[in-house]
Amino acid sequence: MWGQDTIEFLIDDFLKYIGGISITALVMGAIFLILKTTTNSMITSSFNKNLESHKAELTKMINAETEQKKSELAKVNDKFRNELNAEIEKLKHEQQRAFKDFELYISKKHERYPEVYKSIEIAYGAILSLHGKYRDLSFENVNKDDVKAYLEMEGVTKKDMQEIMDLWVDGEPNADAVMRINSVRRRIKINSAYESWSDANDTLIFNELYLSESVSEQARKVLNKLWEYLDLEEIYGCSYEEILGGSNVREEMKQEKEKLKNVMKTELSQVVSL
Repeated sequence: MWGQDTIEFLIDDFLKYIGGISITALVMGAIFLILKTTTNSMITSSFNKNLESHKAELTKMINAETEQKKSELAKVNDKFRNELNAEIEKLKHEQQRAFKDFELYISKKHERYPEVYKSIEIAYGAILSLHGKYRDLSFENVNKDDVKAYLEMEGVTKKDMQEIMDLWVDGEPNADAVMRINSVRRRIKINSAYESWSDANDTLIFNELYLSESVSEQARKVLNKLWEYLDLEEIYGCSYEEILGGSNVREEMKQEKEKLKNVMKTELSQVVSL
């Protein structure tokens, strides 16, 4: 068995050993802690630096991309603005041209409506005058030279004039010559009525571009009535009323002409109010 002294020695030596180990461990732990802290600090610092660097590069890239997009957008906006301005100018030009065309159309309309109506009114008067108050001339107290001057003034053809001159004898009643003169006068009047109708018809045709459908139809209706009346006059030598048993065709034609005038007046007044 060990003695008391031996045991105390072993215990004391063990404690010294343990104490040495503890101090060493503490020192190593402290060193490890310092190294760990330093390393973490270095890593954190390096990470932060790299992060800031990446943030700066990313910000730079974003700014560059943003500026590029702004530039591209500005170019697109400029192009769109230019195209839009060009379209606006084009529309303005077309609108101005449309206004001018409309003004010209309205101006022509105000010119052509009275022109068409006037030509129809002249034809109406010329045709209806064939059965108005018509007095044959007696040619009393005139000589051959007077008759010749009158026939020239009336536009009598040379053939008719020669035939009348051959029949005329100064100082005689000259009934045959006077009858021949009045017959020629009648034919001239009928021809003049035909010319008036033809002029009115041409005027209507040439101006239909500026006439409304209702005005054009009503004007044509009046001219057709006048033509029927005139055609019967030449063929039968009598009026429409006589052929149709006294029907008031003259009044009907007058009413149709009044309808035309009223339609024209209404349309022209509507144009003025625009």
